[in-house]
Amino acid sequence: MTKGIPVLGFLAVLICSVALVGCEGKDDNSDLEAVDGEVLSSVRSGLAKVKRDLTDLSDELQTTRGIQEELMKQIEMLVADRDNAEVTAKATEQRIEELTNQINEQKEICSQFENEINALNTAIENQQTTINELQMTIAELASMIERQAAIGQQGDIEP
Repeated sequence: MTKGIPVLGFLAVLICSVALVGCEGKDDNSDLEAVDGEVLSSVRSGLAKVKRDLTDLSDELQTTRGIQEELMKQIEMLVADRDNAEVTAKATEQRIEELTNQINEQKEICSQFENEINALNTAIENQQTTINELQMTIAELASMIERQAAIGQQGDIEP
């Protein structure tokens, strides 16, 4: 469209110059007819150029509109892809949060089991100590019983 503006300006200047030339030389009709023919020819060629430029611009506009429609379709697809990716990301984020909570719960359960195992190990050690003490007491009592039995047998033998 900017190509047509200089041509239109040229045409306007030509028309004004023809009008001025026509006013100054009223007596010389043959010169005026020659100038009118030249101006008319120039105006026709200018109009033809303007029509070609308009056709070219119209073709460019149609091409641009086609490209714009393609780009709009691509934008719509990209927006849909982005929205799907956002939904997927939110679902993934929620799943990660759920798994993190499960891991934390499992850690707590493992910690409780570890505490229970430690408490049971302590109880086993205490029971083992008690068993060892009882075995020593039993051994001492058995030794005392044997000594008393030996003393009792010696007393049966001595009379």
